[in-house]
Amino acid sequence: MADYKLDKKTHKWIEEERGKGNSKDYQPWLKVRDLSSKGRSHLVMGHLTGRTHHFFSDT
Repeated sequence: MADYKLDKKTHKWIEEERGKGNSKDYQPWLKVRDLSSKGRSHLVMGHLTGRTHHFFSDT
């Protein structure tokens, strides 16, 4: 396995187990609050999955 140097933020996301889980327990790797942007973003509750979906742009 290659020895990659990761920044503190990436290590924190790995410890939070982002990108893992199924259906309601899934944690997205990127969340709306992780990125700064002038665009619009939305948090929408999924009626099938029972979790919050993060949408970064509506364009």
